[in-house]
Amino acid sequence: MKKRIIRGFTLVETMIVVVIVGVLAGLALPRWNIVLERFRAKEGEKILKEILGSELRYKIDHNGLYTSPQGTSALENLDVYSNLQEAKMKNFEFPFLLAQGTTLGTVDTHSNILASVERKTNKYVLYISITGEILCEPDDMLDNVCIKLGYKPW
Repeated sequence: MKKRIIRGFTLVETMIVVVIVGVLAGLALPRWNIVLERFRAKEGEKILKEILGSELRYKIDHNGLYTSPQGTSALENLDVYSNLQEAKMKNFEFPFLLAQGTTLGTVDTHSNILASVERKTNKYVLYISITGEILCEPDDMLDNVCIKLGYKPW
């Protein structure tokens, strides 16, 4: 009688490997989405820091005054405006400049907000203060997306 040589894997062994790979992918995918969102949020942070720098240069050139109008038209007074128009903002809407001394919320630490950018998916809005502090407001208060991204929520 000839001995039969078995080569390869059985169906059960293959199924076990598929289940293990599926469990590992299920554990890694949510974490990967957070990492990707952090990279996307850096785009908004960069835009806000450019606006802050431009606003501070404007203040020096205009005897300590910030740009006065509110909205996107106020950005036209800043030297960063042409850069923002040419930039291809993939993840954020066009920035919005707030009036000097705008207070958001009731807590005093939210005063002196300079500008904001809103995520195109409406998940959150990033704000920058005159001091350069980045704040985050989630669209859904039950969602802790700001904390996951590492920003100070209000």
